[in-house]
Amino acid sequence: MIDLRRLRDAAIVGFGLAFILLVIQILVGNPFEALDRPMHDELERTSLRPNSDIVLVDLDEASVAELGDRLFWPDLWLPQVFEQLAYAKAVGVTLPFFRGYSFPSEAQGILRWAKTDSLSRWFRLSAGRTGEILDSLFAYAEWDEALIYTVRSNNNIYFGFKMLDESYSNEILPFAERIPNRSKDSLRANTGILDKADFLAPPMRWLLASNGMGYMEVIYDKGGVVRKVPLIALCKGNFYTSLSLTLLQAVEGREDIDLPRSRVLTLGKEAIKLAEGYAYRIHYTSNLAHFTRVSVSAILGGKVASDTFADKVVIIGSSFEPYAMSVATPVDGAMPRMVLVANLLTNLIQRRQAAPPSIVTTFIMTLLLAGLGAFSVMIPWRKFTLPAFAVLVAIFYIVVALSAANGTRIAFFTPLFASILAVVIGAFIYHYAEGRRRTYVKQMVGQYFPLNQEKAYIERFMDLPYLRVNRESVVMAVYLDFQKKEKSLKEALASFEEFRSTLLEIGRKHEGIRVSFTGNSNRFLFTGKECCAQACHASLEIRRFFTNFNARYVTEGIGEFSLGIGLASGETFVSTLGKVPLVDLAVFGEPLVWACQLALTNFEQKTKMILIEDGVFKHLPAGSKAVEFGELEIIGEKRTVYEYLR
Repeated sequence: MIDLRRLRDAAIVGFGLAFILLVIQILVGNPFEALDRPMHDELERTSLRPNSDIVLVDLDEASVAELGDRLFWPDLWLPQVFEQLAYAKAVGVTLPFFRGYSFPSEAQGILRWAKTDSLSRWFRLSAGRTGEILDSLFAYAEWDEALIYTVRSNNNIYFGFKMLDESYSNEILPFAERIPNRSKDSLRANTGILDKADFLAPPMRWLLASNGMGYMEVIYDKGGVVRKVPLIALCKGNFYTSLSLTLLQAVEGREDIDLPRSRVLTLGKEAIKLAEGYAYRIHYTSNLAHFTRVSVSAILGGKVASDTFADKVVIIGSSFEPYAMSVATPVDGAMPRMVLVANLLTNLIQRRQAAPPSIVTTFIMTLLLAGLGAFSVMIPWRKFTLPAFAVLVAIFYIVVALSAANGTRIAFFTPLFASILAVVIGAFIYHYAEGRRRTYVKQMVGQYFPLNQEKAYIERFMDLPYLRVNRESVVMAVYLDFQKKEKSLKEALASFEEFRSTLLEIGRKHEGIRVSFTGNSNRFLFTGKECCAQACHASLEIRRFFTNFNARYVTEGIGEFSLGIGLASGETFVSTLGKVPLVDLAVFGEPLVWACQLALTNFEQKTKMILIEDGVFKHLPAGSKAVEFGELEIIGEKRTVYEYLR
């Protein structure tokens, strides 16, 4: 039978450890992050499968040189690229659109000759400023029709364009070297980008025609490791630049740049809820070291087979721009920026978002494992429950490994540490309780069983779940004696039986258990929180009954009775079957010895009082009256004794 107190103790240990670790995690973070992160990275690395989905269309340095002035006019070459991607699974466009000032000479001459003078007078601006406006109109309004048609025709294009100023091509190498330190001052010092309106919004007609748009900005930790990728944009909404929102607000002084509080990103018909900080965490679903790279110049030159992009995730980007530099990943080394973007787009399509260890999940798992760990050593069958708990921990590790392969990380070492500590604490509590239990078992075996079999019986009784130590108990001992006169002994014995039956009735009425009856003495056990009050009420009722009982027999001349009652509290060892005590074994413990001695002393004093020791005195019912009787020493211990009056 399982002792419910062991369940209570295990629950207290489990909740206490889980709560302490929760507070530590909130204040300083996961204390076992240094162990959890490498383990999860390794689990994710071992679960990577060969990549066969990602193809990079690279606007590399050779393609930029081959395009020449056409680079600034995507409508002259990008539709031809899109035509090759009609059967791709998804197309993500992360091209830097270098908006320069060197337009095709023929178009520039026609435009300026026909429109500059009239527009200057209309806008009341200088000729130079009017030329810039014309350039913008020329780029945004008249030369994007082919792109709009192509984007609308291909329903697999997911993202819009990343647009950069021509000054981005200046000092690329120094800028790239300083990318991990992307402070406003270093950007301005190395590129001058922030001194001009260099990050331009793309033509909205392009983006509104696509399935979705966005810009993916990789967030690094201090070690240069990619941790998460916020999408700084909304589908069918306003497009934000590649700078972080806080930096953009600081530069432009804008307060209105923000994503909705719901953190829901819509990509076509797909609605995806972003994590805190508007982030979509990277989950590595495949070995990113295996990917196919195709240059834009090869596509334009007809050197790429038509089935190269079939059912693939295609990213059109540029390894020529600084942000395309390779970045470190925790599971697959240094990866080109476009590969990470392709992996992210694959996750978006498959709706496989990586999730960091949740504090709530960690708390629940810590609570369960710590509680079960403590409970496994607090019950008599720990030889079986401890190995079973070890198997449970192994199953938990398998769950952690499987969840890591799916992108959801569950803290492992925090619950493991708590469970080990809980096992130690539970073992200490168990052995402390077992030490007291063994003492009582030795007493019982020493009184009832042969000496040569003492050791075997002790171990046998130690494994019995229906022998337990009861901390809250009161023993009431009642001693009755009779001095007969001239009447017969038969009548005296009848009076004894009457008193005993009434005594049993009173004890049972007050929830007492008569655990032994020997000669002219009776012993009752009261347990539970109200045991002291119940024993006091029972003793007073017995004393009142005895007064009338004795007076009747004295009057009839049968004889005279003498009574002694003693109450003592403390820890007892009783036999139980669940919550039901058994009566075939005596109660052991100091309260039994003290109660019997007090009853005998009370009998010898022949008073109308009840003797109680100081443990009972401290818990007398309200309104009770008691006076100090003196000090007694029994079994090497001194206690103050009181006379209980009412």
